[in-house]
Amino acid sequence: MEAQAMDEAVSLLSRAIALAPLQLDAHYWLYLCLSRQGRTAEAEKCQARMQQAKKEAKEAKEELTVLTQRLQATPDDADLRWQIAQIFLGKGEEEGLRWLLLNVQNHPNHRPSHLSLAEYYDKVGQTARAAEYRRLAAAARDGR
Repeated sequence: MEAQAMDEAVSLLSRAIALAPLQLDAHYWLYLCLSRQGRTAEAEKCQARMQQAKKEAKEAKEELTVLTQRLQATPDDADLRWQIAQIFLGKGEEEGLRWLLLNVQNHPNHRPSHLSLAEYYDKVGQTARAAEYRRLAAAARDGR
């Protein structure tokens, strides 16, 4: 924004939001860019999405608290670990990736974790890694 490269800022921020829809800072900066460009209607839509993201972030935080409490009772539950990873990824936090990688290390047949890793790597442009996790998900489905 400081360099007046507003179109590039809008593009990058929009991509950041697509990757991490609960990343509130990205919503805020996108709103500022659109406002400064005089794109009022788009800025208002962005502001509405930001308010929705705030609500969802709050709900995600509450859900994360519940899931981590449940995980204390069943620390080896692959499904709980996958759900926690999804929340972190939704917030744009790398912690979600670490949870997924650890989950497939400890539970190599946990198909949802493999599929989430494939989706993550697709989003970040690492198509070879994404394909490998899709292959592992298919193998997990087959019980191999």
